[in-house]
Amino acid sequence: LRQELASAEGQPNGVVDYSPEMARMQIELTQYRSELEQYRDYVAALEAQLEELGYASSEQYEPYQEESYVPGDGRPHYDYTPDPDPPTVEPQPEYTIHVVQAGQFMSHIARMHFGSNSQFYIDLIVAANDDITDPGRIREGQEIIIPPRP
Repeated sequence: LRQELASAEGQPNGVVDYSPEMARMQIELTQYRSELEQYRDYVAALEAQLEELGYASSEQYEPYQEESYVPGDGRPHYDYTPDPDPPTVEPQPEYTIHVVQAGQFMSHIARMHFGSNSQFYIDLIVAANDDITDPGRIREGQEIIIPPRP
């Protein structure tokens, strides 16, 4: 086999000079090709099962993007085309206003807006409101700024 390879490549004395790196790359390439064939067989079997169950062919959906390998890299690279019209995200308000109801305490308000009445959240609310000097003395109808959840 070495003589056949050497004669095909024009090397004298039947010697083929492969570096260890090239040999490693050839082994990896062989493994990747084998895995790719296994995945293709698996996908074909799944598509056959789906057809038997009456589901549409996968070809009716967006086409699969083939992976491409850059020599020496060993990682898959995908062809990516950004969406020309990306969905817009509604901006969240930076704060909300809470109007104090009769019988509410700062701990109730913290639990309503943050899910916890821990001192951390009470202090967060107090820090956002300059007019609150004592968290235990808030009055009905008072407007309190509730900062966003940290």
